[in-house]
Amino acid sequence: MKKVCFYSIMIVALSATIACEKFLEVDSLSINDLDYIFSNREQTRNFINSIYQPSTAEANRFVFYFNMNTDIEFGMVDQAYDNGRRDLWAYDIKETNQAMESPWSQAYLAIDRANAAIEGILNSQMYADKDPDMLHMLGEAYTMRAYWYLEVVRNWGDVPYSRTRTKAGDNFYLPKTDRDTILADLIDDLILIEPKMKWAIELPFGIELAGREFAQAMIARLSLVRGGYSLRPIGYNGQTELKMVRNDDYLDYYRIANTYCKKLIESGTHKLNQDFKTVFRNQCNHTVVSDDDMIFELAYSSKEGQVGYIVGVTVNSGYQTFAHEYGKGGGVISLTPSYVYSFDTLDLRLPVTCFFHYWNDQFYEVPVSIMGHTGLQIGKWSKVFSNYTFGYAATQGDGINWPIMRYADVLLMFAETENELNNGPTEAAKDAFRTVRRRAYSVEYRDTKVDDYINSVSGSKKSFFEALVNERSWEFGGEMIRKADLIRWNKLGEKIGYTQNTLIQMGIDANEGSGTYANLPDRIYYKIDSLTKTIDIAGKYSRLSGAPAGYTPKDWLTELIDINGAPVSRIETNWRGYDRTGNVPVKYIYPLPQAVIINSNGALKNDGYDFPGF
Repeated sequence: MKKVCFYSIMIVALSATIACEKFLEVDSLSINDLDYIFSNREQTRNFINSIYQPSTAEANRFVFYFNMNTDIEFGMVDQAYDNGRRDLWAYDIKETNQAMESPWSQAYLAIDRANAAIEGILNSQMYADKDPDMLHMLGEAYTMRAYWYLEVVRNWGDVPYSRTRTKAGDNFYLPKTDRDTILADLIDDLILIEPKMKWAIELPFGIELAGREFAQAMIARLSLVRGGYSLRPIGYNGQTELKMVRNDDYLDYYRIANTYCKKLIESGTHKLNQDFKTVFRNQCNHTVVSDDDMIFELAYSSKEGQVGYIVGVTVNSGYQTFAHEYGKGGGVISLTPSYVYSFDTLDLRLPVTCFFHYWNDQFYEVPVSIMGHTGLQIGKWSKVFSNYTFGYAATQGDGINWPIMRYADVLLMFAETENELNNGPTEAAKDAFRTVRRRAYSVEYRDTKVDDYINSVSGSKKSFFEALVNERSWEFGGEMIRKADLIRWNKLGEKIGYTQNTLIQMGIDANEGSGTYANLPDRIYYKIDSLTKTIDIAGKYSRLSGAPAGYTPKDWLTELIDINGAPVSRIETNWRGYDRTGNVPVKYIYPLPQAVIINSNGALKNDGYDFPGF
């Protein structure tokens, strides 16, 4: 049962929605309201649950709109502006882009609810009496406020910042606050509150609520963002230049991240006991496991959510003649061929993460295209993997939770900080890395693919870091955290340029039969069993000299180059706002929504980033 179903209608009505004319103004709660709500556990729980509600409403936008086209995940983009999500994907955003307005408003609604909860709890008698449930719920409010501010800061940079609930008579026209100040405050909040929180296993809905381990992991994530690179307009002699910079105190924040990753690891509350596939099939089947890999999931009720509809393996809606029980979903987001072919073919994460087929409207498994609208599929989720039935006409509302934090992430953050702080990997760093990688290989390959591999990359700080960059790609492919990682490492431009150039070279080598990628498949070969409707694909990972008996050929990497020998347009347009050389910063910061600027009474403007279309 999903906790998100249990927010109080009364609380939502009291919290209201953000008025469009004043970006941070809500119908305010009175002191009497707060006294009543936070006078007992049940009412407090109802209000705390309402803080999660905007998360479920806007998760697809923050997750799927704002974290796309990297070296792993991409959505199809045309040359022309669409004034929507595709311009966000392409790093080519105008102030008038309409896809930003609702996420911005909903984020600040969640923040304002968290601020109200914090005030109400701190002024309550149950808090004064140190009631453990009330102390934990205070921690939830702090943690979810940090979660939402991090989303806002990562996407818009310096933003208006309020730590108090919105009240009548407030100044609603807040200026921007430097992102470093915001992040530092959020980290300090969580450091103070996390010892008072409960572990997920002690909570009624487990990892669907923010437990102590999520607070600890958020301290680490916030700290690595605060200690990482970000895009800034830097002025020289009256001229502004965009640069990726980080602060001189960055190692202080790596130490904080290291401390809280270690604290969580040593707590023993989470393991990697489940195999990689099961972790995600659990989500497809609404199974919540609170002491393994997942640390926090955005929870959906059985009739909410768009994970199966937007991401994951495509299933086309069947005609009534061929009706099937899953409806339509998946395939909006694809994986780059360069990412898929970066895997070791013995890596057990490969067949889980990367799918070469989808289900057509007659529920046959059919091969995907290499860069088309049914491109290489994210295989971690699909409505087809669910034990639930949806109906042939169903689209959205699959109830599949979305992973926000995993224990594997904590282990790799710990390894990264150990390496950075000690000018090379420690034994503890290698052990954490090993824990993640061991799950990716069957027992017979662990000596060579895990132990020998980790030893081979541990000769220097640089080589170990580059191995971590790769490992995070294989571990978290399709989970939309790559963009944030690449930004804080100052590798976003490098990896986008690498991806585009690699895709072009793959196409050239496939057509010419020589070169670096000539061993990869120019064609794939498939055979569909008409009885079971299942597909067998030969030559997925290496070039075959011809079609096996009974198999049909399909052009593959050859399709990355058109008949004139030029790259197919998608290689350019999917990242059209960026220079393919990879030598300049990516303008990943979004402009504040136009309505926010207009209604800020002059307090806000989009300056320094030279956004197009003004």
